[in-house]
Amino acid sequence: MKVSKMIATIQLVEKNQWDASRIRYFQKQNLCETQGVIYDTAFGDFIKDLERVIGTVRIPTAKKILNNWYLWAKNSAEDGYSV
Repeated sequence: MKVSKMIATIQLVEKNQWDASRIRYFQKQNLCETQGVIYDTAFGDFIKDLERVIGTVRIPTAKKILNNWYLWAKNSAEDGYSV
């Protein structure tokens, strides 16, 4: 699969299918890990970096991407990779 297809799929879902119920579902699945996150200025920089790559990113999607990457990194660190 080409990255362009992956990005197009992400953008399509972002535009047409992302709603409050999906956000709530994701947040509930990882509540213990994501509860209490303080979205400081680094989050704004993170969104800008994402937008340079994939275009406009809505805040809920940026939070999901950040949370997924964090959970992946945390699990990798627990598996013996250093952070």
